[in-house]
Amino acid sequence: MKILVQIFDALFPPRATQLLVRSATSPDITTYYLPRRIQNTLCLSSYQEPLIKALITENKFYGSTIARRHLATLLETLLATQTTSIVLIPIPLSTKRERERGYNQVTVVLESLHPRETITIDTNLLKRSRHTTAQTSLKREDRLKNLTGAFVCEPERALSYKDCTFIIIDDVLTTGATAYLLYNSVLFVFATPFNQAFLLYVAMLGLAASTLLAMTLSLWSRVDQLASDVPRWVPAYMWVVVALNAIAWLARVIPAMPTGSIPLATIA
Repeated sequence: MKILVQIFDALFPPRATQLLVRSATSPDITTYYLPRRIQNTLCLSSYQEPLIKALITENKFYGSTIARRHLATLLETLLATQTTSIVLIPIPLSTKRERERGYNQVTVVLESLHPRETITIDTNLLKRSRHTTAQTSLKREDRLKNLTGAFVCEPERALSYKDCTFIIIDDVLTTGATAYLLYNSVLFVFATPFNQAFLLYVAMLGLAASTLLAMTLSLWSRVDQLASDVPRWVPAYMWVVVALNAIAWLARVIPAMPTGSIPLATIA
Protein backbone atom coordinates (compact mmCIF):
# COMPACT_ATOMS: atom_id res chain seq x y z
CA MET A 1 0.00 0.00 0.00
CA LYS A 2 2.83 2.39 0.88
CA ILE A 3 4.45 1.69 -2.49
CA LEU A 4 1.23 2.64 -4.28
CA VAL A 5 1.03 5.87 -2.28
CA GLN A 6 4.65 6.70 -3.17
CA ILE A 7 4.00 6.05 -6.87
CA PHE A 8 0.84 8.17 -6.77
CA ASP A 9 2.71 10.99 -5.00
CA ALA A 10 5.46 10.84 -7.63
CA LEU A 11 2.88 11.24 -10.39
CA PHE A 12 0.76 13.79 -8.52
CA PRO A 13 2.90 15.64 -5.95
CA PRO A 14 0.84 16.32 -2.80
CA ARG A 15 0.37 19.79 -1.36
CA ALA A 16 2.48 20.83 1.61
CA THR A 17 -0.65 21.08 3.75
CA GLN A 18 -1.71 17.63 2.61
CA LEU A 19 1.60 16.14 3.77
CA LEU A 20 1.24 17.83 7.17
CA VAL A 21 -2.24 16.39 7.63
CA ARG A 22 -1.09 12.91 6.58
CA SER A 23 1.73 12.84 9.09
CA ALA A 24 -0.41 13.96 12.06
CA THR A 25 -1.84 11.52 14.61
CA SER A 26 -4.60 11.95 17.20
CA PRO A 27 -2.09 12.29 20.08
CA ASP A 28 -0.33 15.00 18.04
CA ILE A 29 -3.59 16.91 17.65
CA THR A 30 -4.39 16.95 21.36
CA THR A 31 -1.12 18.76 22.07
CA TYR A 32 -2.49 21.67 20.02
CA TYR A 33 -5.54 21.96 22.25
CA LEU A 34 -4.84 25.35 23.81
CA PRO A 35 -8.23 26.87 24.63
CA ARG A 36 -8.38 30.60 25.29
CA ARG A 37 -11.18 33.11 25.46
CA ILE A 38 -11.34 36.11 23.17
CA GLN A 39 -14.18 38.26 24.48
CA ASN A 40 -17.20 35.88 24.48
CA THR A 41 -15.65 33.30 22.16
CA LEU A 42 -13.64 30.21 23.08
CA CYS A 43 -10.84 29.38 20.63
CA LEU A 44 -9.54 25.81 20.77
CA SER A 45 -6.17 26.42 19.10
CA SER A 46 -4.12 28.95 17.15
CA TYR A 47 -4.54 29.36 13.41
CA GLN A 48 -0.88 30.44 13.28
CA GLU A 49 0.16 26.85 14.01
CA PRO A 50 1.15 25.29 10.64
CA LEU A 51 -0.63 22.01 11.38
CA ILE A 52 -3.87 23.69 12.50
CA LYS A 53 -3.83 25.93 9.44
CA ALA A 54 -3.21 22.88 7.24
CA LEU A 55 -6.13 20.99 8.81
CA ILE A 56 -8.52 23.87 8.24
CA THR A 57 -7.30 24.42 4.68
CA GLU A 58 -7.51 20.75 3.70
CA ASN A 59 -10.96 20.36 5.23
CA LYS A 60 -12.37 23.61 3.91
CA PHE A 61 -11.07 23.62 0.35
CA TYR A 62 -10.19 19.99 -0.42
CA GLY A 63 -12.72 17.98 1.60
CA SER A 64 -10.08 15.93 3.43
CA THR A 65 -11.73 13.30 5.62
CA ILE A 66 -8.48 12.95 7.60
CA ALA A 67 -8.38 16.68 8.33
CA ARG A 68 -11.99 16.83 9.48
CA ARG A 69 -11.47 13.86 11.79
CA HIS A 70 -8.44 15.56 13.38
CA LEU A 71 -10.43 18.77 13.85
CA ALA A 72 -13.18 16.71 15.46
CA THR A 73 -10.57 15.39 17.90
CA LEU A 74 -9.88 18.96 19.04
CA LEU A 75 -13.57 19.56 19.60
CA GLU A 76 -14.00 16.26 21.44
CA THR A 77 -11.30 17.33 23.88
CA LEU A 78 -13.49 20.29 24.81
CA LEU A 79 -16.74 18.32 24.89
CA ALA A 80 -15.20 15.80 27.29
CA THR A 81 -15.09 18.55 29.92
CA GLN A 82 -18.80 19.38 29.61
CA THR A 83 -21.33 17.94 32.07
CA THR A 84 -24.58 19.21 30.52
CA SER A 85 -26.44 18.32 27.35
CA ILE A 86 -24.95 20.17 24.39
CA VAL A 87 -26.52 21.38 21.15
CA LEU A 88 -23.86 22.04 18.52
CA ILE A 89 -24.84 24.59 15.87
CA PRO A 90 -22.59 24.96 12.81
CA ILE A 91 -22.28 28.43 11.31
CA PRO A 92 -24.37 28.12 8.12
CA LEU A 93 -23.08 28.91 4.66
CA SER A 94 -25.13 30.79 2.12
CA THR A 95 -26.90 28.60 -0.42
CA LYS A 96 -24.59 29.93 -3.13
CA ARG A 97 -21.36 29.14 -1.28
CA GLU A 98 -22.49 25.71 -0.09
CA ARG A 99 -23.53 24.85 -3.63
CA GLU A 100 -20.10 25.91 -4.93
CA ARG A 101 -18.18 24.01 -2.24
CA GLY A 102 -20.49 21.02 -2.04
CA TYR A 103 -20.57 20.93 1.77
CA ASN A 104 -20.41 23.04 4.91
CA GLN A 105 -16.87 22.63 6.28
CA VAL A 106 -18.08 22.97 9.88
CA THR A 107 -20.97 20.53 9.54
CA VAL A 108 -18.73 17.75 8.20
CA VAL A 109 -16.42 18.18 11.22
CA LEU A 110 -19.37 17.84 13.60
CA GLU A 111 -20.55 14.76 11.71
CA SER A 112 -17.10 13.23 12.33
CA LEU A 113 -17.55 13.39 16.11
CA HIS A 114 -17.98 10.13 17.98
CA PRO A 115 -21.69 9.79 18.87
CA ARG A 116 -22.72 10.72 22.42
CA GLU A 117 -26.13 10.71 24.05
CA THR A 118 -25.55 14.19 25.46
CA ILE A 119 -24.54 15.74 22.12
CA THR A 120 -27.03 16.94 19.50
CA ILE A 121 -26.07 18.50 16.15
CA ASP A 122 -28.68 20.89 14.79
CA THR A 123 -28.04 22.26 11.31
CA ASN A 124 -31.47 23.93 11.02
CA LEU A 125 -31.56 26.10 14.13
CA LEU A 126 -29.46 28.86 12.58
CA LYS A 127 -29.92 29.94 8.97
CA ARG A 128 -28.08 32.40 6.76
CA SER A 129 -30.55 34.87 5.30
CA ARG A 130 -28.31 36.24 2.56
CA HIS A 131 -25.03 35.67 0.78
CA THR A 132 -22.09 37.63 2.21
CA THR A 133 -18.57 38.46 1.10
CA ALA A 134 -15.86 36.22 2.58
CA GLN A 135 -14.70 37.74 5.88
CA THR A 136 -11.00 37.25 5.10
CA SER A 137 -11.31 39.53 2.07
CA LEU A 138 -12.62 42.48 4.09
CA LYS A 139 -11.03 45.16 6.21
CA ARG A 140 -11.47 44.75 9.95
CA GLU A 141 -14.03 47.54 10.29
CA ASP A 142 -16.16 46.03 7.50
CA ARG A 143 -16.44 42.50 8.95
CA LEU A 144 -19.20 43.23 11.46
CA LYS A 145 -21.13 45.27 8.89
CA ASN A 146 -20.82 42.38 6.46
CA LEU A 147 -22.53 39.97 8.87
CA THR A 148 -25.22 42.32 10.19
CA GLY A 149 -28.58 40.71 9.51
CA ALA A 150 -26.98 37.74 7.77
CA PHE A 151 -28.32 35.12 10.21
CA VAL A 152 -31.77 34.20 11.46
CA CYS A 153 -32.69 31.82 14.28
CA GLU A 154 -35.69 29.50 14.51
CA PRO A 155 -37.07 30.48 17.97
CA GLU A 156 -39.65 27.69 18.24
CA ARG A 157 -36.99 25.13 17.42
CA ALA A 158 -34.65 26.61 20.04
CA LEU A 159 -37.39 26.52 22.71
CA SER A 160 -37.95 22.82 22.03
CA TYR A 161 -34.63 22.09 23.77
CA LYS A 162 -34.73 21.87 27.55
CA ASP A 163 -31.78 22.35 29.93
CA CYS A 164 -29.21 22.48 27.14
CA THR A 165 -26.11 24.49 26.40
CA PHE A 166 -25.99 25.86 22.86
CA ILE A 167 -22.56 26.10 21.23
CA ILE A 168 -22.16 27.82 17.86
CA ILE A 169 -19.20 26.37 15.95
CA ASP A 170 -17.06 28.02 13.28
CA ASP A 171 -13.66 27.05 11.91
CA VAL A 172 -11.78 30.38 11.95
CA LEU A 173 -12.20 33.43 14.15
CA THR A 174 -11.02 36.75 12.71
CA THR A 175 -10.07 39.18 15.49
CA GLY A 176 -8.81 42.73 15.70
CA ALA A 177 -11.82 44.74 16.85
CA THR A 178 -10.14 45.65 20.15
CA ALA A 179 -6.94 46.77 18.46
CA TYR A 180 -8.99 48.81 16.02
CA LEU A 181 -10.85 50.45 18.90
CA LEU A 182 -7.52 51.34 20.49
CA TYR A 183 -6.33 52.79 17.17
CA ASN A 184 -9.51 54.86 16.93
CA SER A 185 -9.06 56.15 20.48
CA VAL A 186 -5.45 57.12 19.83
CA LEU A 187 -6.59 59.15 16.82
CA PHE A 188 -9.19 60.94 18.95
CA VAL A 189 -6.65 61.86 21.64
CA PHE A 190 -3.59 62.63 19.55
CA ALA A 191 -4.87 63.52 16.08
CA THR A 192 -7.97 65.55 16.91
CA PRO A 193 -7.76 69.29 17.69
CA PHE A 194 -8.00 70.05 21.41
CA ASN A 195 -11.67 70.56 22.39
CA GLN A 196 -14.12 70.14 25.28
CA ALA A 197 -14.41 66.38 24.70
CA PHE A 198 -10.68 65.83 25.28
CA LEU A 199 -11.18 64.06 28.65
CA LEU A 200 -13.72 61.73 27.03
CA TYR A 201 -11.15 60.85 24.38
CA VAL A 202 -8.62 60.12 27.13
CA ALA A 203 -11.14 57.83 28.90
CA MET A 204 -11.77 55.96 25.63
CA LEU A 205 -8.04 55.53 25.12
CA GLY A 206 -7.57 54.23 28.65
CA LEU A 207 -10.36 51.67 28.34
CA ALA A 208 -9.18 50.46 24.94
CA ALA A 209 -5.54 50.25 26.06
CA SER A 210 -6.40 48.34 29.26
CA THR A 211 -8.56 45.88 27.30
CA LEU A 212 -5.81 45.25 24.76
CA LEU A 213 -3.24 44.87 27.56
CA ALA A 214 -5.43 42.32 29.36
CA MET A 215 -5.82 40.28 26.18
CA THR A 216 -2.09 40.45 25.50
CA LEU A 217 -1.23 39.26 29.01
CA SER A 218 -3.67 36.35 28.69
CA LEU A 219 -1.73 35.14 25.62
CA TRP A 220 1.75 35.92 26.92
CA SER A 221 2.13 32.56 28.66
CA ARG A 222 1.69 30.87 25.28
CA VAL A 223 3.88 33.22 23.26
CA ASP A 224 6.39 30.46 22.53
CA GLN A 225 3.60 28.40 20.95
CA LEU A 226 2.40 31.15 18.62
CA ALA A 227 4.05 31.34 15.23
CA SER A 228 4.77 34.72 13.70
CA ASP A 229 6.51 35.84 10.56
CA VAL A 230 6.75 39.48 11.65
CA PRO A 231 10.31 40.59 12.50
CA ARG A 232 10.69 42.02 16.01
CA TRP A 233 11.88 45.39 14.69
CA VAL A 234 8.50 46.06 13.03
CA PRO A 235 6.40 46.36 16.23
CA ALA A 236 9.35 48.08 17.94
CA TYR A 237 9.43 50.71 15.19
CA MET A 238 5.66 51.19 15.42
CA TRP A 239 5.80 51.73 19.20
CA VAL A 240 8.63 54.25 18.79
CA VAL A 241 6.54 56.23 16.29
CA VAL A 242 3.52 56.11 18.63
CA ALA A 243 5.63 57.23 21.60
CA LEU A 244 7.19 60.16 19.69
CA ASN A 245 3.78 61.33 18.49
CA ALA A 246 2.37 61.04 21.99
CA ILE A 247 5.22 63.10 23.44
CA ALA A 248 4.81 65.74 20.75
CA TRP A 249 1.11 66.20 21.47
CA LEU A 250 1.28 65.89 25.25
CA ALA A 251 4.03 68.50 25.36
CA ARG A 252 1.43 70.96 24.05
CA VAL A 253 -1.64 69.69 25.86
CA ILE A 254 -0.44 69.01 29.44
CA PRO A 255 0.88 72.55 30.18
CA ALA A 256 -2.53 73.98 29.23
CA MET A 257 -4.61 71.62 31.38
CA PRO A 258 -4.03 73.21 34.86
CA THR A 259 -5.22 76.63 33.63
CA GLY A 260 -7.98 75.33 31.38
CA SER A 261 -6.63 77.34 28.50
CA ILE A 262 -6.42 76.23 24.89
CA PRO A 263 -2.90 75.25 23.79
CA LEU A 264 -1.47 77.92 21.50
CA ALA A 265 -0.30 75.27 19.05
CA THR A 266 -3.92 74.20 18.43
CA ILE A 267 -5.19 77.68 17.58
CA ALA A 268 -5.44 78.14 13.84
